[in-house]
Amino acid sequence: MSTISKPKAARPIRNKPLDSRKRAQPVPAARALVLLGTRWQFYGTAAALFVLLFLRRPDALLNAQLWAEDGAVFLREQLIYGFWRTALVPYPDYLLLVPRLIATLGSLLPAAWVPLAFNSIALLIAAICCSLFVLPAYRKILQSDLQRFLVCVLIACVPYADEISANIANIQFYLVIAAILIVFREPVSGSPPTRMQAILIGLAGAVIACSSALSIIVLPFLIWKLLRSPSTDRIWAGMMTAGCTIQLATILINHVNSTTRVWNEILTSTVISFVYRVVLCQVGGMRLAGWIAAHGSRGIVLSALVGVAIWLTWLQYSSGARTRRALWVSLYLMAASLGIAMAGRESLRKEFLSLAYPGTRSERYFFLPACLLILLVALSIRRFAPSARPLVAAVLLILPFSGGLVMNFRIRPYEEMHWAEKAEKIDLWQRAWNAGQSVQGILAPINPGGPWAIALPTRRAAATRDSRWEGLFVSVRGRPESYLIVGGQRHLIQDRNYISEQGLRWDADLVWINRGKLLRIPVGAPAGSAKFSTISVTPSSGTQATATFTAVYRNDAGFDQFSLVQLYMPGNDGGGKNACWVYYEPGTNTLWLRDDGQDRALGPLTPGGSPFGTAEERGSVENTQCALHAAGSLVSGSGTDLTVTYAISFKPAFAGQRSVFLYAQDLAWHGTGWQGRGVWSVPSGRQ
Repeated sequence: MSTISKPKAARPIRNKPLDSRKRAQPVPAARALVLLGTRWQFYGTAAALFVLLFLRRPDALLNAQLWAEDGAVFLREQLIYGFWRTALVPYPDYLLLVPRLIATLGSLLPAAWVPLAFNSIALLIAAICCSLFVLPAYRKILQSDLQRFLVCVLIACVPYADEISANIANIQFYLVIAAILIVFREPVSGSPPTRMQAILIGLAGAVIACSSALSIIVLPFLIWKLLRSPSTDRIWAGMMTAGCTIQLATILINHVNSTTRVWNEILTSTVISFVYRVVLCQVGGMRLAGWIAAHGSRGIVLSALVGVAIWLTWLQYSSGARTRRALWVSLYLMAASLGIAMAGRESLRKEFLSLAYPGTRSERYFFLPACLLILLVALSIRRFAPSARPLVAAVLLILPFSGGLVMNFRIRPYEEMHWAEKAEKIDLWQRAWNAGQSVQGILAPINPGGPWAIALPTRRAAATRDSRWEGLFVSVRGRPESYLIVGGQRHLIQDRNYISEQGLRWDADLVWINRGKLLRIPVGAPAGSAKFSTISVTPSSGTQATATFTAVYRNDAGFDQFSLVQLYMPGNDGGGKNACWVYYEPGTNTLWLRDDGQDRALGPLTPGGSPFGTAEERGSVENTQCALHAAGSLVSGSGTDLTVTYAISFKPAFAGQRSVFLYAQDLAWHGTGWQGRGVWSVPSGRQ
């Protein structure tokens, strides 16, 4: 019986997909990416983006300068305290582990090389974060290797990035891109990573999460992966979740913002900032976006919103499930990052609500949404022209961002701060500080100018074996008290002027130490204390809309040894603003009243004015809380006591129970500190 063999024609059918790919040869650029292989695709992309980021700001390496927190916070605190005391210290209210690590490495170099090291590492990290999307693990988001490569290039080149380019302070806004890509990676093989791979991925994710506050927005997706992923995926997801949780807890503990958050304001400003700083800035460039804002902004905002809504609606209803999922994830990440910025920065929110374009500031908050916008455009092109050749699809992707590419690419250079001249002094200071020797502090201005500077503290005496804090001006972080360590004892500082007299600077020379170490230092007499004090105020209590307070100040050296005496009743917030704050200057025999904002003094008045005529003739000054009258105010001195009578009338807006504080300074500007001497109840209406 003859056997019937299987027709040979069936074999080509099985290999038909391979044949179709072979017939559709990629363009040279795409073929080059394929030939490079997975690793070299990534290495080549990272190298290309490093060069592009360098070309955006060439002086970052050719004339390296420190930027803002790079020197004023990270380098300064590393030089003073070392890594272990600063690694998990929030600034301003969240963790920045990667910048702290970079500062640790930089501190090992001569100071002259530190800016170059910082900027080089920042450019390298930015290039790596922007290049991750080229890996095959993201083909399920965007299949074309060439398009993913172009998305990486556009992310590095299009967004306005003057503030975040080539500095470690803002590297967190590149790291959040890496955090998002780690969460949404899908290996080509479909198999979970090995245990070692999962640990390495989780370690990278946890470090990134502890270095970028925005990483907390991926927490919902991490929790979902913990619940749904295979066992080894749960390892890295759990480690990264732990990092995000630590970051979130740090923010909640340290963030202090008493401003009432109005959610409709946050939503409105989020939408307006999306139009201005995400859409218009990437499409037409920062300058064009500013010009549009200054000329008929309401119509532009509305038109842009309608256009974006139509585009996203089309993408939603014309795409498959995977693209729709990418769309909604991108929209969530955009809204979350912009909403956090608007909720945390009231001044920025108010500017957008008033449709006043806030210039070139704060672009760091709009970097992630700008990157997601580029991705959504790439997904739209794939849906709009699915059969287009790779080169045509590339042109279609670049075209919408050509304006932003041209206008935003070049970044203005750093201001010349002559770092080399300061570097040698910093090296000498560091050697003396590490050896515990006495050393004069350094104040070295850095970019972007203004208040930014590296303030290295003064040590007035060499440390000893038993007193390592000798000669330092210290405090416990988060506590208001400060001390001068002299003779192995801690002396409480009661007056800031005393610090200036000792050749120290309050903000620049203050060093924080652990509370336990501070308590182990024996207590000495308060530094700068003088034999003078506030004695009493009469009446010390009462309930009237007018009062004549008689305050007694005593100085053992004589009543004429005072330079200033004050009476103070705080406002509702307990501070100097919106308070009734009066004082007398013996040297000029004048009375003064502070204004509502504590910005200037109202006066002067001469004690004992005429009780007749107009307010100006009688002599009075007022703010929203109270009025100070010359008539009825008297001054007398005898022996050691200076007696000042303040004639005050209160206004209904100041109604409530108010503490009465006195303060005095001698001719050397030593102060008594504020001392409570009474309580006064201001009625809600005139009596």
